[in-house]
Amino acid sequence: MKKICLIETEGHHEVIKSIVLSLNRNFYFYIITNKKCSGYLYHHNLENCQILNYDKDVKSIKNIFKKKDFVLKITVTPPAFINFLTHRYLFKDSHLIIHNMNYWLNPTKIDTGNVFINIKKTLDRSKSYLINLVLRKVYTNVFKSFIAPSKELFENYKSFKNLSAFLDLRCPIESIKNGETSEMVKIVIPGAINNQREYEGILEEIKKKAERTKTFIEITMLGKNTSNTSFDEYSNEFLSIKTYNTYVEEKEYSSVMQNATFVLLPLTEFINFKGFKEVRGFSKISGGVNDCFYYNIPFYLPDFYKFEDNYKIEDKSNIGKLDGYKYYYPDIKKDDVIKHNLEAVDLLCKIAKT
Repeated sequence: MKKICLIETEGHHEVIKSIVLSLNRNFYFYIITNKKCSGYLYHHNLENCQILNYDKDVKSIKNIFKKKDFVLKITVTPPAFINFLTHRYLFKDSHLIIHNMNYWLNPTKIDTGNVFINIKKTLDRSKSYLINLVLRKVYTNVFKSFIAPSKELFENYKSFKNLSAFLDLRCPIESIKNGETSEMVKIVIPGAINNQREYEGILEEIKKKAERTKTFIEITMLGKNTSNTSFDEYSNEFLSIKTYNTYVEEKEYSSVMQNATFVLLPLTEFINFKGFKEVRGFSKISGGVNDCFYYNIPFYLPDFYKFEDNYKIEDKSNIGKLDGYKYYYPDIKKDDVIKHNLEAVDLLCKIAKT
């Protein structure tokens, strides 16, 4: 069985999981990562892989690199600069999955904000932009090529020469959820609670729907409350909201997701990434969408988010249409994901030989 080397020095175990699950019928994996990701990956009992810690298993990793018995090396997410400097040997000649397309491919998309409202913020963002422009050039010289994390992003940026392929990270394995009517509607909002989400309007709308229809609704904010935001004002006899003050363990995350009626993703359209302006659904994807495909759970996305219309369906979520959102059902076949990713890997292997 041929081998692929996956490198992840940050925290995105879910990307590793998706890649391995879609390709481990055909490939064996060396997964080089950190303690945090290792813990999450062990929970999933992934087959045909060896997990190594890039700080503790240095000798084993160097032996693997010396033997070169793998056909492809992929860096799952861009490493932080300190990791890039101290572990540069890990990344050389690997293909890099990029998650912020404007940052890596379109440096004209600087995000200065409103110059006249906040000059200091504009100067700070401009400084960040210039620094990261240099760092991006350094990274580009090390990696063999870039990989997009979805078909949509690849189509939007395929004219850029460094972008070679895309890997489909929507790999379903769990039992299908259908959002059928039940006494309690369980809504899950995955991800840390921060200013990259827009909660107020949508929570107020759900609160009013619960009161008007006398529907019992439970909302779980499935991520650490990093901003210490209180949602008490939205709770009433029909609506309850649960939050977490610590990081959510994988076992808890999986359990809550599998019991959800549907997932709600109250995303902001624009996000500043190191001085660059990213647009969700166009230059950046939401990991929450991939989780919905993984668990086969219906989900709501904001109207601005560009997504395949063949997944959009009539609202059957027990609370009806939500203003400014579309309702999707993740009807996808795992074999289709596997087929595409095998083709992408074949292409990447050819590039790796050049």
